[in-house]
Amino acid sequence: MKTIYKTLPLAALLVASGCNKKFLDKQPLGQSTEASYYKTDADMISAVNAAYDPLGWESSGNTANVFFNFFFGDIASDDAIAGGNGSEARIVPYAEFTVNSQDVGLLELWKKYYIGIYRTNLVLTKAPESSASESTKKRVTGEAKFLRAFYYFKLVEMFGDVPLITSILTADQYKQAKTPKSVIYSQIEADLIDATLNLPAVQGEPGRATSGAAQGLLARVSMFQAKWLQTKEAAERVISSGVYALETDYNNIFAVNNKNGKESVFEIQASSATIVGDERQNEGTFINKYMDPRDQGGFGVNVPSPELIKAFDDEAAKWGKVDPRKKATVISNGDTVSGNVITTKNGEDLKVPGVNYYNRKYYVSPLTFSGTQTNGPSNQKVIRLADVYLMAAEAYFNLGADSMAIKYVNIVRKRVNMPLLKSADYSGETLRQAIWQERRIELAMESLRFFDIVRQGRSAELIKATAEGKNFQKGKNEVFPIPQSEIDLSGGLLIQNPSY
Repeated sequence: MKTIYKTLPLAALLVASGCNKKFLDKQPLGQSTEASYYKTDADMISAVNAAYDPLGWESSGNTANVFFNFFFGDIASDDAIAGGNGSEARIVPYAEFTVNSQDVGLLELWKKYYIGIYRTNLVLTKAPESSASESTKKRVTGEAKFLRAFYYFKLVEMFGDVPLITSILTADQYKQAKTPKSVIYSQIEADLIDATLNLPAVQGEPGRATSGAAQGLLARVSMFQAKWLQTKEAAERVISSGVYALETDYNNIFAVNNKNGKESVFEIQASSATIVGDERQNEGTFINKYMDPRDQGGFGVNVPSPELIKAFDDEAAKWGKVDPRKKATVISNGDTVSGNVITTKNGEDLKVPGVNYYNRKYYVSPLTFSGTQTNGPSNQKVIRLADVYLMAAEAYFNLGADSMAIKYVNIVRKRVNMPLLKSADYSGETLRQAIWQERRIELAMESLRFFDIVRQGRSAELIKATAEGKNFQKGKNEVFPIPQSEIDLSGGLLIQNPSY
């Protein structure tokens, strides 16, 4: 799925898969074994490539159980509804907070991240013992630590306390209990600080972690813990690096012909260049198919909610002009996009008043696909510079530096030619709300909203007010249930999250 994730070492491919004893007893013929692998520069680069691979998985093995970050970050929030016409009914429990521990999507997600963690631990164990050059050891160590931090942060976002594993386990260590998320956060921070020291500012291949990506993720992790000084310092290192710049045109951020653009700090790679027999086969994403309008051959899911539309409309009423980010985020009925006139059908199908929209950020005309429509070309944006500016703004606000907070919000607003905040009008709670509103508008439909309002302590209030969120329970639904099969495999050491 990614341009850099081409070769997977044998041991990495065997993780989390069952093998009978007869197979294990057979001697490999003409193959690398773990004893003979992880020696050279090429071996270690191949190993770290395998650690990247789960980033783009939309299933950990069963394509019928495909899952996406937007199921949780968008659909579970007040910014989106499930959408579609019922063809993807399994998404609805995430929107309505009826999802349970038997959910296959949650299990797939859990497996994906722990497979990624296993592969990073493999790199970190084998690199020091290898005969690879010191420069290669340094590079793969930095990339593996960034990836391990990323995988653990996603697990903590989703599930709260989870098992912390930082080495290759032996058979008698497979059953693991939860580790408090505060301890996991400490490990994430340590990994990201080490990654920053080992990674270059710019990589030769798109999609590889950089020192800026590590600092950007550290800023986000720190923000989630309300460590505002650390948030500010990490964000400022990204801003002052000179590597990144805001796109002049907001519409260009998600353009397929502008992957890894100047605003991108880190994104997950995808390519629709499917060629049978070529290593690029099936490296695209299913996201485009899921989000494309139904009259364009898509499933029409992850639809902007009435609440998000109202947020844009309230901004228009307040400032006397429509924020151009609305048009860049939302497809309305009758809009012409990439030469196609779009007819929205979600309100008709779901009987949700006021819902006649689609998500524009991942829209790709079927005419641009190479190969099948399910092999979409859009990269997933993980961190971009505008997000970093707004993390810094929130940090400065909480540190009492209102003028800097306003400065950074205004940098983001100036890019889209919206009126700037004035210090005479914004301080205290009004400024906090303005920063949060700017995050919502700027980053809408980018799978961040649910986790933002959870950390802000507003999830119950905002989600219960939506048509789909009435089942949300405070103290329960801020995290998702741990897959029951993982609890069973732990022999009961893993304890289910409260109220599930």
